[in-house]
Amino acid sequence: MATISDFEDSHLDRLKAVRRSKLEISTNSEFTFQDAIDSGADTIVLCDFYDQTDSSANQRTEIGDLFAVIKDKHLDVLVKLSDLSDKSLDVWLTTGISGIVVEVGDADEAADISNRISRIEISKDIPQGTFELDLILGTARSIIDCFEIAQSSSRIASLNLDEQKLYEELGIPFTGEEDALAFSRGRL
Repeated sequence: MATISDFEDSHLDRLKAVRRSKLEISTNSEFTFQDAIDSGADTIVLCDFYDQTDSSANQRTEIGDLFAVIKDKHLDVLVKLSDLSDKSLDVWLTTGISGIVVEVGDADEAADISNRISRIEISKDIPQGTFELDLILGTARSIIDCFEIAQSSSRIASLNLDEQKLYEELGIPFTGEEDALAFSRGRL
């Protein structure tokens, strides 16, 4: 099976690979994509790179330039999306991207996103299951339901804990001296 990112010989091999580091970069950061490449991170996560309200030729050119760099570097690149519209997914689920990072609240939401990705893969004639999901869990309910969430799609590669959001939801002040989230981390 061919892969989109060329990070490994197949999607299954990529999912078996241990990621020692994920480096997040955004458009408003002084840290550039080239800096991320030079850092040697196993995975680069692109954040805030797509503005659905900006359909300008300039933005399309920037995204196209980014894809050209990704194709040449054989990188494992994920895109962190808050906009899960079909338009946004269609822009990012393309050659050079390994998958998306997205926050979910339950198994149904994860399964829905996975199904929408499958439809895009079919429409672009990309092998089914090519794009992976890295899920962020940031609510008490999602932590309790993490096993169901993890089983909701075969494309789920990892579960990540948004500790700051969970602290806020639980109303726990963060002092750095205690580990109020030990249960949550242990569950994941």
